[in-house]
Amino acid sequence: MYHFLQFNPNKKEAWKLYAESQLHELPQAPAFITVLSVDKDPEDVAEQGEDPLEHVKYFGPMYFDFDGTDLDEVLDDVRSTLDRLTKHLEIPKTFIHCWLSGQKGVHITVPPQVFGIKTPTKLLPWIWQGVAENFEAATLDRSVYSCGRGRMWRCEGVARPNTGTFKVGVTFDELMEMDSDLYATLVADPRPPLSQQAPAKSLVFPKAESAMKVARQNASKKLRAMKSAATIPAEKLRALEETPGCIEILINEGDCAESNWNQAAMQLASFIAARYNRDESAEYESELVTPFVVNVDSSSRPTEKERRKHVHDQLNRAFGGRMKFAPGALIATIGKPCGNCIICRGDVADKPVEDSVAVEGLPIVVRANNYFQETDNGARQLSSGYIDPQSIVYILEKEEDYLRLGQEEAMLCTVVTPTGSHTNIRVPNDVWQSTKGMQSLMNGYGGSFRGSDKDLQVLKEYMTALVLKKGVNKVIRTEQCGLMFYREQSGAVSPHYVEYRGSYARYGVESPFKYFGDPSISTNLIAGDYPDEGDTEVEEAIYHLCRINEPHWAGAMVGWMVACHFREHLHQEFTQFPLLNISGNAGSGKSSTAFLLCNLNGIDYTTADFMNVEVATIYPLIKFISSSTTVPRLIEEVNPSIMSNQVAQKVLGIFKAAWNRSPVPRGHIASGKGVAVSQDRVSSPVVYTSEQTSIVPSLRNRTVEVKLSSKALINSSMKDHFRAAYERRPALQRLAKSLVTTALSTSPKDVAAGVRALAAEVPEAIGERPRYSFQVVLYGLEMLAKTLDDSGLKGADDVAMISKALKEFLQDHSVDMEREKSISEVDRVLASMDEMAGEDSDRSDCLRPGDHYWRAGKFLSIVLQSCMPRYCRYARNIGDTPVIRDARQMASLLQGEVYFDRKEVHPHRPGVDVFVLDLSKMAKKSFALTNFQDGTEPAEV
Repeated sequence: MYHFLQFNPNKKEAWKLYAESQLHELPQAPAFITVLSVDKDPEDVAEQGEDPLEHVKYFGPMYFDFDGTDLDEVLDDVRSTLDRLTKHLEIPKTFIHCWLSGQKGVHITVPPQVFGIKTPTKLLPWIWQGVAENFEAATLDRSVYSCGRGRMWRCEGVARPNTGTFKVGVTFDELMEMDSDLYATLVADPRPPLSQQAPAKSLVFPKAESAMKVARQNASKKLRAMKSAATIPAEKLRALEETPGCIEILINEGDCAESNWNQAAMQLASFIAARYNRDESAEYESELVTPFVVNVDSSSRPTEKERRKHVHDQLNRAFGGRMKFAPGALIATIGKPCGNCIICRGDVADKPVEDSVAVEGLPIVVRANNYFQETDNGARQLSSGYIDPQSIVYILEKEEDYLRLGQEEAMLCTVVTPTGSHTNIRVPNDVWQSTKGMQSLMNGYGGSFRGSDKDLQVLKEYMTALVLKKGVNKVIRTEQCGLMFYREQSGAVSPHYVEYRGSYARYGVESPFKYFGDPSISTNLIAGDYPDEGDTEVEEAIYHLCRINEPHWAGAMVGWMVACHFREHLHQEFTQFPLLNISGNAGSGKSSTAFLLCNLNGIDYTTADFMNVEVATIYPLIKFISSSTTVPRLIEEVNPSIMSNQVAQKVLGIFKAAWNRSPVPRGHIASGKGVAVSQDRVSSPVVYTSEQTSIVPSLRNRTVEVKLSSKALINSSMKDHFRAAYERRPALQRLAKSLVTTALSTSPKDVAAGVRALAAEVPEAIGERPRYSFQVVLYGLEMLAKTLDDSGLKGADDVAMISKALKEFLQDHSVDMEREKSISEVDRVLASMDEMAGEDSDRSDCLRPGDHYWRAGKFLSIVLQSCMPRYCRYARNIGDTPVIRDARQMASLLQGEVYFDRKEVHPHRPGVDVFVLDLSKMAKKSFALTNFQDGTEPAEV
């Protein structure tokens, strides 16, 4: 096997081929080396008249190349990718090797053996490209998976000519915690190379191998499509009088063994959109759609009704410009062409289409799927392939409590190259800044760009004019799913529901929003059905759901989940929304209960991603709970006792920010020079599980706390109800779609009025924030009952039952709840001091009677000036973090407590304050101090 090398750090030299056995005997260290090795020189193969794609084999790791102008965005994408590698593909982090490229990039590799590649393999760059398609990352360079000689990477220990920085290796954990400051520090100097472990031969990674096998099949299809693809002008398709033979194969025999039914439906829809107008539905329904849904079976869509509905969904996409017909892709789907139709015989391939896409007054024209620039001496070809704009992408900006249209950011395009038609491709504005950007884009999809910077600017002008000529759609980019309020340019405010499959506004009107976030954490309600009137499965699901635990706890959880649909409404009036904490010991069913209940919001965490803070780091957590507006985000294992103090404090701060949707600012290096601040707003409703409720008052007051016990799992009736509800999760998803419709048709003022009307149902004694939280929960139950009634479904009585139980529980336990949630930071400090007073008096972190305190009956006198340093030392010694560190802050807070009696001067130490507490009044806070010795006096100095 061989690698290509370059020794000049500025790349200004030819690539030189070296056998792997020669790499240890080089006269000098190389500056660049290809990531993959080859078994022969692809150029030698081409000179012999052979196709390198069919003869050259490659070997080497799966590789990721991240690069961008915003290092902060690059690092976010890298963390997301690392998280997906370890969680989805279940690859141990010891086999994930990472480097900082030295400027604003990151390189990652995974040994080929992890993916089941153990010998040199044809089309390996394309296979790795297919694996990379499993990762959503805007800064992942997808143009690096080219065959031919392969991709060059900079070597470690070689200074960059322009910056003097170095490519350095980093560990998985270092990269997960990386920020721009640490990046700049590490690349300033060379670093010894890190070891790169490969798995033992006996190890198997099924999910990684499965991803590779799918990618390998797709690479083979891509090659076959390239060999057989022909470009067919639209006018040729519309002039057809008979159904082409390849389409006859598609609608009668369906997909081949290497393809799937969904691909077949996509190809049929894209052909129909290219051949017919939308108003010709009677013709294409009878001639194409009906034969296809009748003749071609699907294991996931067993009925003709389901298959027809899916084809219609694909037709909507195709007529909307989101899919384009490509003969090569069709042939790859059916496997073997008919050999006698316009699609596969190729008699119109490579024939120029006269001015197929032109703009008057500009010298650019698209002919035969390539850009040409017309001159007085003829036409000069600028590219292999072209870009067809479909939509303009805008970013969102926040205005008060609404979102409004921001700047233009990119275009969504169809990129047509010799390899086929690639739809829904995001082309960012910076592509037009240099030929390098355009070359990278076109190369990534099998095309090329040959023009100069001047040509590119002319092409940009052409694209701008073409956008105006076509009147393309406006798309608003968002990385959040759920319901959101948007202020139109006219000033009107309207609600929109957004998810991975699409978006819509009130009454089903099409919405311009497009979700650009992680598909694995998006809802998928648009493709689903509404519940039918009298849908017994939904009615049964609600019946069982209301009985999975004690009625008041069921009411609290169900009400909170439904209220999430109205979170954005509530933020317009109250700017507050509570968290939900489901706590309980091991085996109490916390996780499975949360999984079940989230189906009321259209998210099933049995298949979707959730976050476990025992193993997650802070940045992915921030991204996760900033990824939705009304879809709850599930955080597991929030147990501060097993977290580091630093992590526990950060998680606490993030959770508190979720109460009022606060931003989490982070500094980063901006594009160009200077620094900037990015702000991920904690916009998601947060439900978290833990073994115990939080001991931090500020978090408890912002949280609806549900305490489960194992008794419910022992109760056979509750177990049966839980099992029955769990089996009916798809029915809850249908109900979730109705709840979205209810939310879209309800105004923020109506929601606010509904919440305020429930104030009388919640005791004032539990405190202002907890009271508001339970008003929100009860409102959620009311809206659930209303939605059931409006949908013609039974179940409102079951909802009323758990609502009543929750109200009674609040009335009966209001005093206990008030005591629990009234524990303050001062109370926690005094509780620790009580423990210190019971310790051995010789210890440096104990409290001694006379010196640090004295007690006479119900009055306790404390010398905070002496006690606080010892308290801080005590907290550190037991592995805790001091709640309050400063004596002056403690003195200020202490004087606001109900048990504070007075402040006086120390009898033997002039200028030292003593704080006197009335222990009898501590009963109101439901805690007592028992270790302070009674009958003690202040010691003389």
